[in-house]
Amino acid sequence: MENSVLMQMIVPLAIIGAAQLVVSIVLIVILRKLLLGDTMNAIGRLKSAEEDLGRKEADLQQKLDEHETEFARKQAEAEDNLQRQREASEQDLAKLKERMVADARGQADKIVSEAQLGKDKIREQLVREMNEKAVEFAGELFRLVISQTVTESLNAAFVNELIEALEEVDETSIHVEAAEAEFGSSHPLMPEQKKKLEELLARKFDVNVAIEEKVRPELLAGLTIRLGSLEIDASLLNRYREGVGEMKKAV
Repeated sequence: MENSVLMQMIVPLAIIGAAQLVVSIVLIVILRKLLLGDTMNAIGRLKSAEEDLGRKEADLQQKLDEHETEFARKQAEAEDNLQRQREASEQDLAKLKERMVADARGQADKIVSEAQLGKDKIREQLVREMNEKAVEFAGELFRLVISQTVTESLNAAFVNELIEALEEVDETSIHVEAAEAEFGSSHPLMPEQKKKLEELLARKFDVNVAIEEKVRPELLAGLTIRLGSLEIDASLLNRYREGVGEMKKAV
């Protein structure tokens, strides 16, 4: 009987213990599922965050690479532009230097040329003065050495020579327009010489003038005629000038 009572007491206790055990197990399973679910969710979120972070890092790295590539390209382009500008500046500087050297050389050549021209002009002036002095000296020597009678005869010969030369002129080859005429003679012309010259001028050049010569002893012998643009110098002084010129050519 005691055993029966004891059994009656133990069975409920066992049932209660078993129920408690089952409840505990259920609670543990539920808690485990809850904890495991939270952990998995957390792990999933962590993995998602890591993946998102990885993508962002990859995007950031890609952008950094792109920026570095673009920076390198722009840097190379800037260096290339700078090099071209430097080369262009050097070329411009070289051209400027060449122009300056050419201008300086041109100025130097111009100065030398002007100096040479001035030298040539001075030489020509000296030669002209020497020629004039030679002619003057010859004239003075002529007047000192040759008598008046001889100079008169020589003058007549020069005038007659001019008349003969005018006789041979082809009047169709020369056209003279002269409103007036000028005559110079080393000695007064003889009447027959004046008349002959007036006839020749009228016939050869269609110029009707009365000869009124101006006596110019410096001509030494002969005479000069000016009809408009036509000038005839048949004087001994002019012969001296021509002779000096020929002697200069020979030298």
